Amino acid sequence: MLFVAQRKCAPRTRIVVRRKPVAKIVECRKRGRIKFGRVAHLRRVAFFSALRHNGNRQSGGAVAKKATLAKLTRPKLHNVLARGRLFALLDQSLPRAVTWICGPPGAGKTALAASYLDANKLKGAWYQLDRGDHDLATFFHYLSQTIDATDLNRAPLPIITPEHLADIPAFTRYYCREFFNRLRLPAVLVFDNHHEIPLNSALHTVLEQAAQELPDGASLIVISREDPPAEFARIDALDRLARIEWNDLKLTLEEATAIAALRFQLDAPTLRSLYDISKGWAAGLTLALERMKRSGGELRQIQGEALESVFNYFAGQIFNTAEPEVREFLMRTALLQRMTADMAAQLSGNTSAANLLEYFYRRRLFTDRRGEPPYSYQYHDLFRAFLLDQLAQAHATLGLSALRQQAGKILEQAQRHNEAFALYQAASDWDSAVRLTLDQAQTLLAQGRGGTLREWIKALPK
Repeated sequence: MLFVAQRKCAPRTRIVVRRKPVAKIVECRKRGRIKFGRVAHLRRVAFFSALRHNGNRQSGGAVAKKATLAKLTRPKLHNVLARGRLFALLDQSLPRAVTWICGPPGAGKTALAASYLDANKLKGAWYQLDRGDHDLATFFHYLSQTIDATDLNRAPLPIITPEHLADIPAFTRYYCREFFNRLRLPAVLVFDNHHEIPLNSALHTVLEQAAQELPDGASLIVISREDPPAEFARIDALDRLARIEWNDLKLTLEEATAIAALRFQLDAPTLRSLYDISKGWAAGLTLALERMKRSGGELRQIQGEALESVFNYFAGQIFNTAEPEVREFLMRTALLQRMTADMAAQLSGNTSAANLLEYFYRRRLFTDRRGEPPYSYQYHDLFRAFLLDQLAQAHATLGLSALRQQAGKILEQAQRHNEAFALYQAASDWDSAVRLTLDQAQTLLAQGRGGTLREWIKALPK
């Protein structure tokens, strides 16, 4: 019988296969731990499990539990209002297969879904979509990690290969039946940031097929800034798709009052003024409250502005009143889509990185925290875009390229190679991009992610 161990050796983790002594196998068989005729099966399962755990720095066997990726972790909430009005809508929506939560940035979409699941103690999976999921092999690779894979008595979930691309719906149906067969019900699957997926992506078809295969007791929530794509027309026609839209997500005056009370007390006229400025936009209200706190209660009236302009105004107030080292910290760490305190400290050079990130998280200043210690933090999309714009203005081209290179190296160490490649590409650091491509080619192919590899090679200069 074979078992798999992992030995650390730079720069990769090498998979080492060792054989148990024959006497040990006989002893195990006598105790009923191993059934005859299963050795080949266990060998195959161990091999694929080792591939799935390749790069994991833990040791002690293939079944060692690895930390959950931030991409697959439900946001940790702090001081978030439980919106009973919207909870009631979700109660009505979940029995219909798909609930589509749609609204502008900062509308409270993610907070709504996460707080609802927490309040109802619902289990399932949380998947944060990004542009890398346009490669279906990447998507299925990470989706498989949301299922407990420590049971070696079960074969791994199917891996999509090039021949499956000729009939994606058929593969998706087969995969989803295997996936849902292992999912502990009742469960809710949440796909966040659906707007990151290109309109022409086959992933829309995959998600639609997944919705068709949902068993009783399972529901799908999709969070997006946009309406459902055309692929969901059939589900919509069958009345299996429910929508929670921007008009639903807008704060009522009562909800705005409750949110303000979580921070400090305001008189009714001032609160009404803040509510009118934010127009029910949760992000605008949060920033307005923060500015009120900083300015000692004085508030300028802003009317007729686009939501993004309102955001930039208030974000600018927070950013410009911060200490110079805090502003530099925010700008530099915005290069990282998700980060631990150690990663932020490496990139910014600020030894107080952990305290700063925790401060922004607890003050609800557009910073999410996910997972267990060491926590993963990420800035809200709008806040990150604002900070990146400030970074481009504050640093010359050469300085910005150097920061992108440094961020890329940090992401490489964290095994987030797709993000690292994008930063090397933005910095025109083609030596690092080529090296990364060569280093990861074999791993990407083993994971069935040849599409990602082709995209990397296509991005390299001729």
